[in-house]
Amino acid sequence: MYARVTTFTAKSGKLVEVIRGVRGTMPNVKMQKGMIGGYLLTDKKKGKCLVVGLWDTEADLKAGESSAHINEAMAKFGPLVAGPITQEDYEVSSQA
Repeated sequence: MYARVTTFTAKSGKLVEVIRGVRGTMPNVKMQKGMIGGYLLTDKKKGKCLVVGLWDTEADLKAGESSAHINEAMAKFGPLVAGPITQEDYEVSSQA
């Protein structure tokens, strides 16, 4: 299993809009081949957000990079974000 961790900070006063938007895009993103699911983690005091997407294989994760659903979501959230959006990919080595 593989994970992509996307980190960003919501602009002041935009966190609720980010949460609503991510919830709204999750069903479309989950339809992608190999997508297991995802989580949105937030720090409401700092406006910091982490999106963790889980994929069956590394190939599925990489194929998701060019997905229309992902590209639409990134474009939609751009105006709500303060600063850079970072993404890192990991192999899931253990789970409970």
